[in-house]
Amino acid sequence: MAPFCDRHIGPNAADRARMLAAVGFDDLETFTEAVVPDVIRWREGLDLPLAATEEEASAELADLAARNRVVTSLIGLG
Repeated sequence: MAPFCDRHIGPNAADRARMLAAVGFDDLETFTEAVVPDVIRWREGLDLPLAATEEEASAELADLAARNRVVTSLIGLG
């Protein structure tokens, strides 16, 4: 099975190449340099953890969901 990000996030390489060609660029870096003003470009790296796998993300979400408590709603009762 393909990783979650490959199945759900963004276009594939062929799609990207076709879109870039349509606007007259050979690669995403050249396109970005041309359209994003330098004053707002972030050139430093980000200190992020490695991406979780789909299984790890599902386990984390299940753990968070298990913390939920079922309580009585008092909305509309005066």
